[in-house]
Amino acid sequence: MKIHQTLSLFLFSISLQSQSLTFGPTTTLFNLDGAHWALSQPMIPAESSDGKHVDFYGLTGSTYKKHTYTAGSFPATSFMLFGDFNYITDVHDFDGDGIDDILTDADIYRSKSNNVYERVPLGNISYEVEGSLDYDGDGRKDVLVTEDDFSSGLTSLYVLRNKGNFTFEKITVEQNKRNMFTVISADINRDKRDDIITVTSSDFTPFAIFLSNTDGTFTTREIKGNDKYFLQHTLSLTDMDKDGDLDLVVMDYEKGLWFFENQNNFTTSVRRKDTSFDAVTNGLMVHCDDLNGDGWPELIVGTLTATTLSIQVSKGTGPFEFDALQNVGTLHGGTGDGFAPQGRAITRMLHTIDINADGKKDIVMTSTFDKKQVAWINNSMISSSIDLELSDVSIHPNPANDMIHITSDLGVTYHIINTSGQTVKQGDLQNGSPIDISHLSSGTYIVDILDHKNKHIIQKLIKK
Repeated sequence: MKIHQTLSLFLFSISLQSQSLTFGPTTTLFNLDGAHWALSQPMIPAESSDGKHVDFYGLTGSTYKKHTYTAGSFPATSFMLFGDFNYITDVHDFDGDGIDDILTDADIYRSKSNNVYERVPLGNISYEVEGSLDYDGDGRKDVLVTEDDFSSGLTSLYVLRNKGNFTFEKITVEQNKRNMFTVISADINRDKRDDIITVTSSDFTPFAIFLSNTDGTFTTREIKGNDKYFLQHTLSLTDMDKDGDLDLVVMDYEKGLWFFENQNNFTTSVRRKDTSFDAVTNGLMVHCDDLNGDGWPELIVGTLTATTLSIQVSKGTGPFEFDALQNVGTLHGGTGDGFAPQGRAITRMLHTIDINADGKKDIVMTSTFDKKQVAWINNSMISSSIDLELSDVSIHPNPANDMIHITSDLGVTYHIINTSGQTVKQGDLQNGSPIDISHLSSGTYIVDILDHKNKHIIQKLIKK
């Protein structure tokens, strides 16, 4: 009996992997300032105090605001950062005191008390902050900066190594060799040290990659091609083929969507072209993440015209293979002022985070032309490879008429999902407490139980 029911759960789990991606309608999380400036003022998510939700920090118009998650809403509190009005690039506890500090595109600010911040000079007013990273794997976030030499048109790239207590040591990555546009970081080779990738203006060498070494130095790789430099707005790094390293996805406003396969830490790279994306034009942004738990990353694509900003998603189905793009939402578009040609701000406009604490990554975006922070809730079936004994999770009675009991030593929250992928009931899991399902129509449902490690436990429920 146990073997039969376990096998049934396993087969049912496999069937979930073929489910399409589904998202709810455009949901407004909160409004932005009426003077919010085009694409240059992203709202940055940070973990909320309850450890389940997120707060948002950002410059909107001429005011810095923190939107704190409070019972499903995000009330705003204004705060001051003394200096120029710069957009926020990251929110992180840089000194390990348990309080989030703020990194802008020009300065770093140490949190002194509730909504009070002290500016800590980075040592050079000509630095352009690109973001934070942990390049040496010591667990402390370092600061990634560039410095442009206007006489030569070349760029220097530095890491400000975090030594603790807001002291930083300048590490030279590369100095005055090329002009750099968008700069991002990620652990490309999964060695627990963040690496750096940048777009250059060099003809036929559009990308430079800097791999961090154990001795604190960097090894340079270049992706060469037959094309002249790109006008990229966004890059995304993700493992497209499940080989353990990160591949490169590029959205170029003129050239469209490009894929580069990482071979031997980009010692060689192969451009992988998916012809189904030939029609993508006016590309503004690309973001990759696994949204349905099957191990294949999805593509989230943003395209911009003077009237619309469209968000589309393509489901990953295999190595560099995707379903056709499907529309998720359409927002107000625009052009002109605030269009960030280097992509520094645009890369931070869109995030995949669990906004409603149901264990699924949702799409969250700063919709600047609408003056709103918006989200699309992920209603997709989540694939699961968990094959549990009946003693691990018990739903009884099952089938049921009115009330069920869920018994689990691991579960924290539950979602009851219909065959259309819609959550019809959810709540905190209190072991053995009755759950009223009398209002549900007869049929088959999924009970998605989220455990304390944010893992999904899938069970089938039959409502009589």
